[in-house]
Amino acid sequence: NRDNTLLLRRQFDAANLRAEGYVLTAYAAVQTILAAATAAGPEGDVAKALDDGRFNSVLGLVDFDDAGNVSLDLMQLYQATDGVFAPLANQ
Repeated sequence: NRDNTLLLRRQFDAANLRAEGYVLTAYAAVQTILAAATAAGPEGDVAKALDDGRFNSVLGLVDFDDAGNVSLDLMQLYQATDGVFAPLANQ
């Protein structure tokens, strides 16, 4: 879901916000919780929805295994060029 991540980074840049560190990971977490809460409904069990569902996020499709571990590989290599960090193209 690299295209979604780059689009969001451009939107942050346009708003003069810095999407560094854990910003995109936190954004994806909020997207996931919001999607689970929506799927659960007003009286539903959000934890069960997270356990049972698969959710789109800026970092890709998110689901959880039986131990509660997220399916995404959250580690990514970056390269600094002229003081600007960017993900390596071929990881």
